[in-house]
Amino acid sequence: MEEHITCKVESTKNYRPIALIGYEAYQLKSDAQRREKFLKTTEGRRLLKQQYRDILNK
Repeated sequence: MEEHITCKVESTKNYRPIALIGYEAYQLKSDAQRREKFLKTTEGRRLLKQQYRDILNK
């Protein structure tokens, strides 16, 4: 998170300020990589966007 706040992450440095609205933790790096790959698909983006929209609208 510190790297995001200090603009050291290329993908988020133009979207400041940032706020953490959720996170996922995995014990195995392979599981995290599989989830990240899914979330970068059209279906995954749509699912994640809908989940966060539902959470923020409560």
